[in-house]
Amino acid sequence: MNLSARQMSKGSAKRSVQDLAYRTAEAYRRIVLTQACLLGIFASLFPSGANTVEAQVFELRYTYKPSRVGIPLAEGQSRWYEGVVFTRDSAVVGSCGSEEVFLWELKAGTLDRRLSLPGDLAPVNARVTPDRQRVVCSSGSTILIWKYEDGVLERTIKFHDDRGIGCVSDWFSNKELVMGCDDGAVVMLNVTDGSVRELASVAEPVQAIAYCKGTDTSSLWAVGETRTWLFRTSDYTSIGTIPVVCRIASNRRGDIVALVNKSKILLRNSMTGELIRTISVADFVPSCMSFDPDGRHIAIAGVLLDRGEPSNGAIQYCEIDSGKVVDTMTYPETSGAEIAFSWDGNWLGVSHRREALRVFRRTATRTPPQVEGGAGSRVERAVPAVD
Repeated sequence: MNLSARQMSKGSAKRSVQDLAYRTAEAYRRIVLTQACLLGIFASLFPSGANTVEAQVFELRYTYKPSRVGIPLAEGQSRWYEGVVFTRDSAVVGSCGSEEVFLWELKAGTLDRRLSLPGDLAPVNARVTPDRQRVVCSSGSTILIWKYEDGVLERTIKFHDDRGIGCVSDWFSNKELVMGCDDGAVVMLNVTDGSVRELASVAEPVQAIAYCKGTDTSSLWAVGETRTWLFRTSDYTSIGTIPVVCRIASNRRGDIVALVNKSKILLRNSMTGELIRTISVADFVPSCMSFDPDGRHIAIAGVLLDRGEPSNGAIQYCEIDSGKVVDTMTYPETSGAEIAFSWDGNWLGVSHRREALRVFRRTATRTPPQVEGGAGSRVERAVPAVD
């Protein structure tokens, strides 16, 4: 087919316009790349505050590692460490071993005392009363109370077999301690005389609990297998329920609770259950948390993900208002963890289910140390078997 001169002229004009558009776009792309290159060179020569490393808030101070199976126990060692608790004066950290409750002095990192359990009982849920007069722990359906000063077992309380102690609240006083049971009961233990009073009951085993003591009122949260119950403590009537969560913690003022729900941390009003805000960290699965006593931060223990697969355990230290991660502490264990702040906020302890107990200390260091393993990485200082 023969094209007319007019049609050929139109085709040439169209190609000319396309060529001009292409050359213009290519020139613009080169200008943008040049600007980006120049900006990168300028930033490397004159770094701004926005590009500096975040302040390192905590550094690893102690690592207490259990003896492996098949290796004889050394003096002061255990087959595992589970749970973490601080004394009210923030001078001692404790954890439950395979056969004993261990308490270490934080100043030196050395063993302060060991509390042995009779028979084949294994301790869990250890707590030290604020006046440092007694140590309480549970083992199955048994509660044990020691005198702190001399380590003498003062009292043993045995529930019926169906009422195993599943969890203990973070809040406790010199006299009272709230516990959740496998038969759905929530009880208050009087540690001075050993009496037990049932506060409430739910239709499922209680897996986690929060007893929130506010300035004007108080509340009780009981986490079951499929639901979480909220009670008003004036008469222990249920205010309502929310969908299942796996862990719960309350702040020191008692007005906010944090709940783990899948990959998120939900902050709720402890008295009404109203959702305040949600904290979510990318590529991170939370397992438990503890509020910083300063009221502005929360430490979240969990597992880091690499392309959807677990890589390392970690603690994310976050601002409550913004959800921004201020500091991250990593460790090799990816098992479930327990985490707690000391009462003065200068220490942070994390234990892994039947694994190591690690204690971090607050530091004023602003730049992470350059150590073997890469910029900003941290090397653990393992504590030898304490005696």
